[in-house]
Amino acid sequence: MTTQQLKRTTKNKMIVKILNIFSHREKSYVNYETSAGRGVATWIGPIPKIGEYIDVEFDLNDIFCWKQ
Repeated sequence: MTTQQLKRTTKNKMIVKILNIFSHREKSYVNYETSAGRGVATWIGPIPKIGEYIDVEFDLNDIFCWKQ
C-alpha cells in the first residue's frame, strides 16, 4: 500500500477532509479528500474526527506515476 504520512501542523498548509479512520498493524490510517483528490495516509498524532477539515503537513516518500 502506498501511503503518505499526515500530521497536524501550521507549516506547508494543505487542508484535508477526513473521510474514514482505520488501524492496520498498530498504525492509524485515514482516508482523506483534498481539492486535488482522495488518498490514504498514515496518521501521526491525536486521531481526528470523521468529517473534520484539518491543515496538515505531509511527506511523499515513494515514486508516483499517473496514467494519461
